[in-house]
Amino acid sequence: MPVAIFGAPGGLFDISLFREDIMATIAAPRRVASPQIRQTQLFIDGQWVPAKSGKTFETINPATEEVIAQVAEGDAADVELAVRAARRAFDDGPWPRMNARDRGRIMLRLCELIEEEIDELAALESLDNGKPVSDARTGDIPLALDTLRYYAGWADKIHGQTIPVSGNYFCYTRREPVGVAGQIIPSWSAAHGPNAGSVRRSRRGSPTTICVTRTPRSARPGPSARSRSCH
Repeated sequence: MPVAIFGAPGGLFDISLFREDIMATIAAPRRVASPQIRQTQLFIDGQWVPAKSGKTFETINPATEEVIAQVAEGDAADVELAVRAARRAFDDGPWPRMNARDRGRIMLRLCELIEEEIDELAALESLDNGKPVSDARTGDIPLALDTLRYYAGWADKIHGQTIPVSGNYFCYTRREPVGVAGQIIPSWSAAHGPNAGSVRRSRRGSPTTICVTRTPRSARPGPSARSRSCH
């Protein structure tokens, strides 16, 4: 039907005359291959392992209600193993003795690796919680990358202060790691954000290890998530 275009000679154009050109400029949506399910176990102490109890739970595709996979169901015993592994890494691992700038570089390298697999990660996110792939591809994962890069920049900028006090004293503060940071998060519809956000809890004291446990789909309404303990 005719459409008024203000300021144009004649005042009216038939948009049908331009429909073919307009459609030609719209890129066809990119088809995303079904992602491969690579791991369904718990990641503890640098290895993928089954739950101590041997239990698993179904993670469901919200779009089709089909079972995606059977995922290891972590419980208190698995969390304890993860905490112990994290503590060993804190006490004896290379991270707390590493140059702060090198820690930042490792975090930036993690971002590069995530970007290399962003299409597959976005497809997995969509499969797991039912949101459009484009949301995960252009929103969730880039925001997680922004979080990681932001705190990677903080790695060599954590320092103490000198504090003026009465008397012939030198008073200062020094920020040091305090130990293992534990976190339990529900099955959010955007898993990458909370996982990346756990880094920000380490900025103040720069703890070397983080233990994360995600609750299964059955624990709350909403999209499913992989329940795992890690360090």
